[in-house]
Formats: sequence, C-alpha cells, structure tokens
Amino acid sequence: MKSLKKVLIFTILIFAVITLYSVVNAATYSFNASPKEIEVGDTVTVDVSVTAGDWVLSLSGAINESWGSNNGELTGNQTQNKRYTFTPDTAGTYTITLSGTISDYDKEETTKVNQTETIVVKEKTQDPSQNEQTDQPTQSEPQEPTNPKPEQPTEPEVTITDMNATMYTTSNLNVRESYSTQSERIGYLNKDDSVTVIGRSSNGWYKVRLSNGIEGFVSGEYLTTEKPNTNKSSTATLANLTVTPGSLNETFSREKLSYTMTVEADVDSIDVDAVPTDSKAKVTVTGNTGLMAGTGNEIKIKVLAEDEISTKTYTIKVTKLATEEENPNIIDELTEAVLGLSSLSIEGLKITPSFSTNIYEYKATLTDKTIEKLKVNAISTFEDAKIEIIGADNIKDGENVITIIVTSADGEETVTYQIIVNKTEETNIAKVDTTQKNNSNQGIIIALIVFIVILTTILVYIIIKKKQNSKPMKIYEDGDYNETEEENQVESNINNNIERDQPQEENNEDENYEDYDDDDDDDWGTPKRGIFGKFRKNGRHF
Repeated sequence: MKSLKKVLIFTILIFAVITLYSVVNAATYSFNASPKEIEVGDTVTVDVSVTAGDWVLSLSGAINESWGSNNGELTGNQTQNKRYTFTPDTAGTYTITLSGTISDYDKEETTKVNQTETIVVKEKTQDPSQNEQTDQPTQSEPQEPTNPKPEQPTEPEVTITDMNATMYTTSNLNVRESYSTQSERIGYLNKDDSVTVIGRSSNGWYKVRLSNGIEGFVSGEYLTTEKPNTNKSSTATLANLTVTPGSLNETFSREKLSYTMTVEADVDSIDVDAVPTDSKAKVTVTGNTGLMAGTGNEIKIKVLAEDEISTKTYTIKVTKLATEEENPNIIDELTEAVLGLSSLSIEGLKITPSFSTNIYEYKATLTDKTIEKLKVNAISTFEDAKIEIIGADNIKDGENVITIIVTSADGEETVTYQIIVNKTEETNIAKVDTTQKNNSNQGIIIALIVFIVILTTILVYIIIKKKQNSKPMKIYEDGDYNETEEENQVESNINNNIERDQPQEENNEDENYEDYDDDDDDDWGTPKRGIFGKFRKNGRHF
C-alpha cells in the first residue's frame, strides 16, 4: 500500500510539473505609474516589465516612447524592465497609455496590450507660514485723532445648498477649490463632459464631484442640464463643387481634394458653390478673389464637420490667361509642368485609382500583419523640389494615412498627396484561430501522455506485486529451504498423508527418488525437493 501511494504521488508531481511549465512560459507584462496624485514639480515614476519572446510596445500621453525586441536574436521568453519619469509643470489630469503586442516564444501566441494610468496633478501647496499675519502691534509715530471712517458694507455670506444632479459642461472649464476665480485650480473639465453636482452656492457656483473623487467648484454659467449631442457627424466632405465662370478641368469626386482650371484674362474673381455632404458642416472659401495673371492662384475650400474636429481642404489651382503685351512669358508658362509627382507607388502594394499627377488621394490594402513599415516611392515633376513622406514608418491595424508633401525649390508652393492604407486583421484572426487550435491539440496530447504514464505505472506495480507473491523457493547447498515455520508444517502434513496412502510394498529400499536437480554432484541417496517445494517419485509429483 505504501508503494502504491508513492507511485500516485510521483504521478501527480509529473502532472503538476507539466501544468506549471505551460503556465510559467506564458508571455506576461506589468505596467504601473506612481504616485497617482502629486503636486506640480513632483516626479512620477513609470515602470514597465515584459516577459515574452517578441514584443512591440509604446508609451503615449505624458510620456512618448516606443521600443521592441530583437526577435531574431531571442531563443526563448526573455524579460526586459524599463523605467521612465516625468515632472509636470502645470496642474491637471495626465494619462499614460501602454499599447502594443507581446508574443509567447513557445506557444506562438500574440496578446494585445492596452492599459492606461491616470495621474492627477494639483497646484503646489503654499507654506501656511507665509500667509500668517502677526498679531503684534507695530510701533508708529503718535497721530492726531481722526474722525472714524464709516464702516464698509460687508459681503453677503455665501451659503451652499445640497443637491444631487448630473449636469453637462458647455465649454472647457476649470474646477477650483472654492467658489471664486481667485481660488486654486484643482481640476479640468472638457466641453460636453458630464459631472455630478452635489451642491449650489448662493453666488452662482456649483459644487461638483469629479470621476476621481475630487470635489471642487465650477461656475454655473458653463453648466446645463441639457445632454449634449455626442453623436455629432464627423463627415467633412463635399457633395458637389462648381465654379463660375468656367469649369473644373477634372470631374468632381468627394474623395478627390485637388483640381485645376483656367480662366480668361478679364476674370478677377470666381464664384465657388461648395455643397457639404452633411448639411451641418461648415464651408469656408478663400483665395477666389484678386486673381493674378499666371499660375500662382489657389482657391481653398475648407470643410469643418459638425463635431468641429474633422476637416478636409479642397484646392483649385487657377491659371489666369494674359495677352502677350501684358506678360509675354505667361503663354510659355502654361506649357510647363505643374508642381506635383510624376510617379507614386508603395513597394509590394497596389494603390487605387491608378496614379496620375492631378489625382491627390489614393487607397491601398495591407493584409500582412507583420509589416509595420512601408516603402513609398515618389518622384517629383521638378528635380529641385523637396519631397517629404509622413506616416509610412509606423503602420498599425486599421486605417493609416500616408502623406506626401511636395514643396517647390523656393518654398512658396506645396502640393499634398495622401494614401490611405487599411491594414486588415484577417491574417491575424487566422493565426489566432490556428494558434488556438494548436493549443487545443497540445492540451489533448499532454492529457493523453499523462494518462498513459499513470496507466503504465499502475500496470508495472501490479506485475511487480504478483512476482513478489509467486517468487520460487530458494534451495541452499546444505539442503535447507527458506521456509517459514508454517510452510514446513504444511509440507510435513502432506508427506505424512502420502506415506499413509501408499502400499507398504512400494516402500522398498531399492526404489530411488529422482530429484529435479540435474547437478551430478548432488547426493542421490538423499531425497530432495524440486524448486517448487515438491518431490517426484516414479514420475509422480507429491
């Protein structure tokens, strides 16, 4: 029974080791910023630790930092610790966000990381001793008694009435320690934020409780009980664009941002009819008056979405004709190339529509999740023009905007191209599904191995136990046997019974006993037992 317990304990230990191995080797990370509440001038420490086979992480917000592993050099899960600090110089609420991915080396599992730490920074507390006023009288020269001044009217005492309501800000708003603009600022609210109001003062201020538990006062002038429309449209495109006199050289499309046109020498201004896709968007037109002869005229139509955040700017490059007498070089200028790109492509991707110098917005799709940097090939129509490419070095999941800015040699003219790259997660999803399937198969295999080990151990134990119970009796050279007293008694009883049952004439001295032992050196005159503790006489076993 003790041996069986040992076997079972050993089996359980094997199973525990296998389970712990799968847990210990998982990719993990930790992210912490402390302290969470400080005063201006104090320092916040941010600690990041990652254990994985590969990782790509970045900090954003109050701290901006990115780093990754050299996955080509790692041979297993490695641990990396990083520490950052920042010292805010103004009061307010700061956030630090850790984002990216970590991958387990053994399991080939990728985990997304997205965690935010919030830091509340208060104004520096002044030393109370600086504000203390001494009660000691000051010495002064004797003065003639004067008529007492009339008492100044005292300000009415401010009272606060308790209340419990949810209100909304109509503007960006400071939260102060008391019901006055002279009191210390302890927080900040954005426009359209909701806030819990717990009291109203008699001078028109409200006592509020912020989401982090801090209580303060805000001016009631900027609070309302009407819930703002948080679903404001972000559409900042035009549904139609026409000009008078003349017309655009290109067909209008809401996704196309740049156009060209030519007008006669007597045209000084152009009427622009720009209709927004969303009727609540605002449209502003500039540059459509005071046209000069030549190609240096540019009309800009800016569309501001209802949310007052999203914008798009459409441009119309206007060429104004002139007579030879007015400017003999104008006609020649019209035949020259315009500033822009003569070629644009992304290595390994197809852009749509097909490139054309006067098409300024394109789209592309990236399905390879491992690609985080794209190579953009751009050639200007002028050799001395400068080309700047923005947004191609950090491609993330979802929509990415790559901007190509072409600037003339004199820096006075710029043309902007955009490529919207949509990085899909189809490949990632497939990999996750495959990884989950592989993990499931690994779990089944591990369970099967553990079951086989347990079964084999039990079978080996049973076989050993049976062999111990059926072990043959050992014969010593002097004819003694390794028997217990009880076994000797049983054998003696068997021999006596045999002797009584046999006829007397068979017990002749001439009869010999034949032993199982084939050793020629044994004494044939002495009967011996076989290895199973029995005699054989005349072919019969006893």
